Amino acid sequence: MKYVRSVKIEWFRGIKEGFINGFEDFTIIIGRNGAGKSSILEALYLVSA
Repeated sequence: MKYVRSVKIEWFRGIKEGFINGFEDFTIIIGRNGAGKSSILEALYLVSA
């Protein structure tokens, strides 16, 4: 099974530039409303399809 260990997102929805490193087997993404949590998940979904 393949796992995501890091992701770089540029100019996607409300994210101008972002880098996340250190995904583990179980990762929780938390933040305020409008912080981009759903955008991160959508970007991961689009590249996995």
